Amino acid sequence: MNFTISRKLVFLVAAASLCFITVSGLQLYQQRAQIHDDTAQLIQTHVESALAIVENFAARAAQGEMTTAQAQSEAAKVLSSARYAGAEYVFAFDPTGLTIAHAKDNLIGTS
Repeated sequence: MNFTISRKLVFLVAAASLCFITVSGLQLYQQRAQIHDDTAQLIQTHVESALAIVENFAARAAQGEMTTAQAQSEAAKVLSSARYAGAEYVFAFDPTGLTIAHAKDNLIGTS
C-alpha cells in the first residue's frame, strides 16, 4: 500500500496528538491522586493536633489544674476557634452525637 505524503503527515499528526492526549491524561490522573493524598495528610495532621489539644486539657484536669468540666469547656473553645487551610475548621461530637465544638456557634449543643 502506497500512501501519499499528505496521508502520511495526517497519520503522523494524528498519532502524535493521540500520544499527547494520553500522556496529558496520565499526568492529570497523577496530579489528582497527589492532591488527594496531600489533602488526606493535611486532614490527618489537623485531627492529630486536635486530639493533642484535647489530651492536654485532659491531662491538666487529671493533675488537678482544673476541673473536668473546665477542661472540657476550654478544649471545646480552642477546637471551635481552630482553623486550617484558610476557612476549614475542626468540630467534635460527644458519644451521644451532640456537637460540643464547632466553628458555627449556633450548632454547638445540637445533634
